[in-house]
Amino acid sequence: MKLLLISLLVLLSELLPVTSSALNWTPPDNERRSSDVDNAAALIPVSPVGPIAALQFNGDTRIYYQDSVLGGIMSLAVSNAFTTGHLIALQQIVPANEIMFGSPIALVNLPGTSSSDPFPEIHIFFVSPANILSSYIWRDSIGRFIGGSSCTECITQSGFVVQPNTKVLYALALGSGSSLILRVGFVSAGAPSTISEAVSVGGQGSGQWVLSTLQN
Repeated sequence: MKLLLISLLVLLSELLPVTSSALNWTPPDNERRSSDVDNAAALIPVSPVGPIAALQFNGDTRIYYQDSVLGGIMSLAVSNAFTTGHLIALQQIVPANEIMFGSPIALVNLPGTSSSDPFPEIHIFFVSPANILSSYIWRDSIGRFIGGSSCTECITQSGFVVQPNTKVLYALALGSGSSLILRVGFVSAGAPSTISEAVSVGGQGSGQWVLSTLQN
């Protein structure tokens, strides 16, 4: 009887072979779920603390956010919309010790002189750990950001105090060169019941600002 059972099992194994490919079967490409394809793609780790500020020029995109791990402001350069674009560069531009955790971020891009210079001068505004309205500036002519205590053009030097625990921050730009006017809106500690604006005077690169509250 045992010999008969063994013979039957051998016969079945020959008629119905089980191969490794059968055990590891995967569906054809046209039957795979989209999530399977998405999960296979390489993801760029991005962990923003709060709102993100961004600029684009003909698809070329710059995204700025505070990183929840590193603590500083990151610059994310992408060639186009995520459907067709790719990562160009990712770097920290503002160190963690210069920005309040959870700070709002606002920015403006000043007009360039040619289409080949899409981001000639980007001003990034944020709040420091001491609640001082601060900024960093990207200048394409020198190929780097300037900021911190040595930046005489940055709004940081004016010492405008932001009302603690407020998230209001916006930035506007009009004109260029000697006629440039920058406006940065926030809630000032000196007038916490309204919105104030720091307005640049003296043209581009002067580093001179005046503070004014909203009036009738």
